[in-house]
Amino acid sequence: MLEDEPKYLEVFWENDCIVARHYNAEYNCCLERVDVEMEVEGTEIRLYETEYVPIYCYCLCPYNVFSDISPLVPGEYTVSVYKMGSFWESATVTVP
Repeated sequence: MLEDEPKYLEVFWENDCIVARHYNAEYNCCLERVDVEMEVEGTEIRLYETEYVPIYCYCLCPYNVFSDISPLVPGEYTVSVYKMGSFWESATVTVP
C-alpha cells in the first residue's frame, strides 16, 4: 500500500439501506476473508471486522470492506467500525 492512499470510512444512505465502506483497511496479505459482525443498540451501529487468515504472511495489504445495513427506522445513526476488536472510526448518517 502506498503511503498516500488514505484509510477512511464512508457512510451514506442508498437504496433503503445504510452503506458503510471502509477503504484501504490494512489486513494480513494472506487473508482469506474479512468477516463483519454487527451490533445495533438504539441508534448506535457497531461493525466488528475480523480477518480470517489460514496461513499468516509477514506483511499487510489494503482491502476495501463493504457493509449494507437494513431495515432501519428513520433517524440519525452513528456507525462505528472496530478492527480486530479495537475502535477505529465512526461516522453519522441520517435515515429519511
